[in-house]
Amino acid sequence: MAEFLAGNGVLVYLAIFFGKIIEISLDTVRVVMINRGEKLKAAIIGFVVVIIWIFIVSSIITDLSANYFKCFLYAVAYGIGNYAGVLIEDKLAIGLTGVQIIAPIELGESYADCLREAGYGVTMLDGYGYNATRKVLMLYMPRKKLNSAMKKITEEMPEAVVVVSDLKKVRGGYCRK
Repeated sequence: MAEFLAGNGVLVYLAIFFGKIIEISLDTVRVVMINRGEKLKAAIIGFVVVIIWIFIVSSIITDLSANYFKCFLYAVAYGIGNYAGVLIEDKLAIGLTGVQIIAPIELGESYADCLREAGYGVTMLDGYGYNATRKVLMLYMPRKKLNSAMKKITEEMPEAVVVVSDLKKVRGGYCRK
């Protein structure tokens, strides 16, 4: 593999380009896994990332002064890999998310009922804002359910303030996967 990547040609350039995109995409997912507490998965992905990195970087460094095009491909693929990694992680939707809905006090109960009927666990608190008392609805759910929850919230609660947060862990409660 190292001898192949040390050469020059369309196949070598494509291998560097796509190899770097794969490496950085995986590395982006690995960082998210670490942040979500998925240690073993992150370690396995990290192992694969380093193997790819060693082959690609060694082919560029040994030939840098003679072939700047490899360096350019490497840099472009790095940027694309970051973008692709974020898209992949978004599709995987690993982990949990918290949603806080700040609603007018007179609508809080009906909003909570609407969400509960849709299968979401809702905790409701009183909130005291700048000039009014509000209801604060709190929901915790797998990130995979966030888009459907946000669609429901947007349709049914147009005047609510919505805050979405990533969560590392939730213990207890009504959080179904």
